[in-house]
Amino acid sequence: MPESAPRPALRWWILAAVLSAGAGSLIGLSLSPGTHRNESRGMADQAAALLEKGLRDPDPFVRSAAAKGLGDSRSPRVPALVEKALTDPDPTVRLFAVEAIDSIPDPEARGPLADSLEDPDSSVRLTAVRVTVDRIRTSAEPESLVTLLRRAVKDPDPAVHMAALGGLGSHQDPSPVGILKRNLSDEKPEIRLAAVFALGLMRDTHTAPVLAAAIADPSPEVRGQAVHALGNLADPDTLPVLADALQDADPSVRELAATALGSLSSPGARDLLKAASNDEDGFVRLSAGLALLKWKDPVAAERIRSALKDPDYGIRSGAARALGELLIEHPERMEASEASALVVPLANDAVPRVRSAAVRALGMIGDAHQIPVLVRAFGDPSASVRCYAAGAVLRIIEGS
Repeated sequence: MPESAPRPALRWWILAAVLSAGAGSLIGLSLSPGTHRNESRGMADQAAALLEKGLRDPDPFVRSAAAKGLGDSRSPRVPALVEKALTDPDPTVRLFAVEAIDSIPDPEARGPLADSLEDPDSSVRLTAVRVTVDRIRTSAEPESLVTLLRRAVKDPDPAVHMAALGGLGSHQDPSPVGILKRNLSDEKPEIRLAAVFALGLMRDTHTAPVLAAAIADPSPEVRGQAVHALGNLADPDTLPVLADALQDADPSVRELAATALGSLSSPGARDLLKAASNDEDGFVRLSAGLALLKWKDPVAAERIRSALKDPDYGIRSGAARALGELLIEHPERMEASEASALVVPLANDAVPRVRSAAVRALGMIGDAHQIPVLVRAFGDPSASVRCYAAGAVLRIIEGS
C-alpha cells in the first residue's frame, strides 16, 4: 500500500524549541527505583522548558503541538502554561489548550472553562462544552459546571447550543432528546451531525433508538458519530445495529463500529470483530485488532504488529496513537512493557507524523524504562516531535 495522508478524524469539533544541548547527558537514564530524584526533576524541567518554547514558536502548527503535549502531560505545571495557550491568536492552539484543561483540578479549571465558553471561535466553545461535560461526570462539586452549561445553551451557534443541551442531560427538565431528535431531519448534514454529537454527550441508553436510526443517515460523518455514541453506551442491545455498521460502505464508519463493538462483552461481538480483522481497509483491521485485546485473542497482537509496520504512514501513526489511547482506559489489556516495545521502533520513523504518534503513545503507555527514548527525542529535527516527547516525559514523571 502506498503512503497516504491519514484518514481525517471524526472528532469533528477539532476544525481545524530545541533543547538538544544537554540532552545527550541524560540518554541512558531511566526511572528505575534507583534513579536519583534530582535527575528526574532535571528531565521534567527540560521537558517543561520545551513546551514553553513550543508555545512561543511563530508556527501555529508547533504551538498546537505544544498545547497538545501539555494536555498529554497531566502535570501540575499545566495550569500556568494553559493560561498562556488560551490567549493564543490561533483558534486551533486555543482549542487544544481547552483540551488540556481536563487535567487541571476542579477549583482551578472552572475559570479557564468559563473563559473558553466565551471564545470568539465556535469550535473552541464547542470543545469547551465537551470538556465541561466530561468534568461534570467526575467532579465532586458539579453544580458550578452545570451553571456554565446552562449559559452555553444560549450560544448563537447551533452546534454549541445543542451540545450544551445534550450535556445537561439529566440536569435538565424536560429532556432535550425530543429537540435533538427533530434536528436529525434537518437538510443540512452539519446540523444532523451536531444533533448526534449532542445526543452522544448524554450517555443515556434511552437515546440508543434515536442514535440507531441515525446510522441510516446519508452522511458518513453522521453515521460514524452515531456509531461512536452507541459504543460509549456499552449497551449489549446495540449489537445488531453495530453489526450492520460493520458492513457500511464507508471504511471510517466500519472502523468506528469495530471500536464500538470492543465495548461490549457479548461473545457475538468477538465473532464480528474476528471477521472485521480481515477487512480490506487497514484502519478497520487495526480497530478490530485493538478491540480483540479485550478477549486476549491471538489475532489482536498480529493485527497491531502489522499496522505498526504498514507501508502507509497514516496507518502506522494511527496504530501507535490508538494503542496508547486504548491503554490509558484499559491498561489491563496489554502489559506496558509489551506495548512500548511494539511502539519504540516508530520513534525513529522517517515520517515526523509517525514519530510524533510514537512518542505520544509512549507517554500514554507510561513505561518509565522508555524515558531515554523520549529524552533522545528532545533533539528531534521536528519541533512538534520535541513537544510531544516533552509532554510524554512529564506524564511519566509528574502526571496525575
